[in-house]
Amino acid sequence: MGMSRLSWAATMAACTLLLLVIGIFGYAQAPAESLVAIHFDFSGAANGWTTPGMAFFFVPIVSAALLALGWLIPTLNPRTTVHERKIVAYIFLGVNLILIAGQVSIYKYALST
Repeated sequence: MGMSRLSWAATMAACTLLLLVIGIFGYAQAPAESLVAIHFDFSGAANGWTTPGMAFFFVPIVSAALLALGWLIPTLNPRTTVHERKIVAYIFLGVNLILIAGQVSIYKYALST
């Protein structure tokens, strides 16, 4: 059984809101002049850095863009089948779950340093 378009949008909006809340807390706790690790190698050592604003607010923006794109796909291409729309919806939800895991990792690492 699939997810309706409205329940998909509500789930994506909840994911975006969660990412925004994590971003707000992370940004508030990061020193203004510091750099935040955003990329890690396989051993867990940080090897990519950026400003707190970019680290904590870029991911919610990407999530919101996925929500908007996913909502607009049926309008942009009305000939997409229900099956194609469901595939896109589940891919976007999966990407959002990965974004949440990444944002939590960045937040935890920023607080531990």
